[in-house]
Amino acid sequence: RDAARWHFSTQPVRPFLTLLPNNTLKTRRARRSRRKHAQLGSQATLTCWVNIDNMPEVDSRLRVLRDLRVSTRFLGILLVSLGTPCAGAGAADAPMRFGNPFGMQLRRAPAAAPAIWAPAIVREAATNEACLLRRTDGTLELYAIAKPASDAVTVIRARDGGFTWSEPQFAFPLPGKAYYALQVLEGADGTLHAVAHILGEGPGGYRGRLYEVHYTRKAADAIAWSAPRRIVPGYVGSIRGFIRLQRGGRLVLAVARAIPEREQAPPSGPDFGWNDTFVYFSDVHGATWRQSPDQLTLELPTPNVTRYGAIEPALLELRDGRVWMLVRDRGGRLWQSYSATGERWPALERSPFISSDSPAALLRLRDGRIVLLTNACQNWTDPRSYAMGGREVLHAAISADEGKTWRGFREILHETNTATRGDRGTAYASAAENSGGKVVVVSGQGEGKRAIVAFDPRWLEETETRDELG
Repeated sequence: RDAARWHFSTQPVRPFLTLLPNNTLKTRRARRSRRKHAQLGSQATLTCWVNIDNMPEVDSRLRVLRDLRVSTRFLGILLVSLGTPCAGAGAADAPMRFGNPFGMQLRRAPAAAPAIWAPAIVREAATNEACLLRRTDGTLELYAIAKPASDAVTVIRARDGGFTWSEPQFAFPLPGKAYYALQVLEGADGTLHAVAHILGEGPGGYRGRLYEVHYTRKAADAIAWSAPRRIVPGYVGSIRGFIRLQRGGRLVLAVARAIPEREQAPPSGPDFGWNDTFVYFSDVHGATWRQSPDQLTLELPTPNVTRYGAIEPALLELRDGRVWMLVRDRGGRLWQSYSATGERWPALERSPFISSDSPAALLRLRDGRIVLLTNACQNWTDPRSYAMGGREVLHAAISADEGKTWRGFREILHETNTATRGDRGTAYASAAENSGGKVVVVSGQGEGKRAIVAFDPRWLEETETRDELG
């Protein structure tokens, strides 16, 4: 009765369970709106096995069985009290961290990175749109905008392949407040390069607001980062495309920038939304930047409240030196363009990759294969569904022939069942390969939905599978 929180360690047959503040178990069947309730009481006894793995705070005195009177049919419900009451415990709006009573949330992460095979959640991630980077020495670094102040960037580190992470440390200050957009990469000489957008006000943005991109760097032997300076004016949303080319070391940055005169849909004629994609590049290690003369657009075929345009481009260098771009769109597929050097870009063409209105992420493995991360969700039960198809699942695919053919498209992260407002779901992935060849991904938006996930890329090529969730 006085438990601070509850853990369901196995899967109910049909219902989802929630412990209400009045000590009531609420059940919700997947395809029915009817709800039944079972009051906690002492008239019947359900034998429980207490699972205290990964719960060091549980005192042995709390390894008890609970009496339960149930008015609906359940199978194998195991309840564990996790400690003494805390302020706000049991609140109906408290997020359930990875609380789905199905799927990968029931798969325990191995004790160490080498044992990873199928995707498993390693830990919760702190903020949206964090950037994951593997350093030359094998250390994984996860950079994020410091919240709630939003005026600095923090970093956490893992030296065991992504399983044990340090406490957040200050990385560098920002010249203003950021939202979440951030990308960090390492050069061949160990120099770190970073871009983030900074909030401002004035013309040339969107509805009087600016989010201008600032660049900073930290040399391998330097103690501090350079003072951030503006390299892209206007309003730039999420930053997904920032890479260093192996041939020549060129830095390439692709972003979507607001077009103020297209803030409103035109009364007639084609509508290209209120953003276009622009590319910036530097051949002098970020000292100066040039803008590509090409402006990439997407025509929106039908009227809709959502009219972003060509946004959130992701980049990858191919073996032949070309740069591949994937662009987010609301029409059910990603769009793409190929550049010979990262400077000139042909018009976007529709790609074969299914996607909701969500960005892609690309990762080159050390053996040359390419991993693609997308939200290939197409839930159209509601024409106005969140992100035009949904972001409930993050998918991964792998290519061994430079993107000509792909295998996998398997689910690596499921959205938790926490109801939230605003940005949510499993989108905005950032990935790195650890020293053991495992893929580590940080992704998700919203409280209780952001996760660090690890998997073996060979899992994407399986032709048969089994899952043990007991």
